[in-house]
Amino acid sequence: MYNQLKLGLGIALIASLAACSSNPKTGENADMNIDPATDDSGVDYEERARLELEKADTGEINEVEVMGTGGATGAAVSSEELASQDLNAANQPVTDMGQTFEPVIYFGYDQYIVDDTSLETVKHYAAILVDNPDEKIQLVGHTDERGTPEYNLALGERRAKAVAEAFMLYGVSDDRIDVITMGEEMPANEGHDEEAWSKNRRVEIKAQ
Repeated sequence: MYNQLKLGLGIALIASLAACSSNPKTGENADMNIDPATDDSGVDYEERARLELEKADTGEINEVEVMGTGGATGAAVSSEELASQDLNAANQPVTDMGQTFEPVIYFGYDQYIVDDTSLETVKHYAAILVDNPDEKIQLVGHTDERGTPEYNLALGERRAKAVAEAFMLYGVSDDRIDVITMGEEMPANEGHDEEAWSKNRRVEIKAQ
C-alpha cells in the first residue's frame, strides 16, 4: 500500500513537471490567463503558413481584402478588378514599388522616340493589360503649339504610334490599342514657354 502511494505521487509529480516545462510563462504572456475554451493547440499553424505560401507562389491566391475599395465592409476584391481600376483611373498616377507611373508619355521637341523612363511607364500599364485581356486602351498624341496644324497632327500620330509599338513589345496586341492624334488642339498647359510646351508634347494613355 505504501509503495502504491509512492508510485501515485511520483506519477503526479512527473505530470506536473511536464506541464510546466511545455508551457513556460515568459515574456509577454507571463501574466496572461489562457482560457482553455480558446486554446488552438490542435491547429498546426506552421503547416497552414506553409500551404498559404505555396498558394501565393503558384498564384492561387487571387483575393485581397481592401478597405475603401470594397466599401466599409472590406469586401474581397480580385487582383483583376484592382488592375482594371488602375486603367480606369487614367487621370490618376499609379504607384508601384515606390515609383509613380503617370499615364502620360512625354517627348522632346519635334521628337517621337520613347525614352527609357517612359518605357518603364509603358511596361507598367502593359503588364496590367496582359493580366486583363478584355481591357483596351486609347493612345492620344499631342504636340505643342509650334509648327503648322498639319505638321502637328502628323507628329502627334507618330508619337502615339511609337507608344503603341512599345506596348506591343511588352505583349499587348495591336487590336487592343486605338491610336488617335489631336496635334496642338488640346494643350495640357495654356502657356507659351518651354515649361508649358514640355507638358504639351505628350501621349495620353486612356482606358476604353
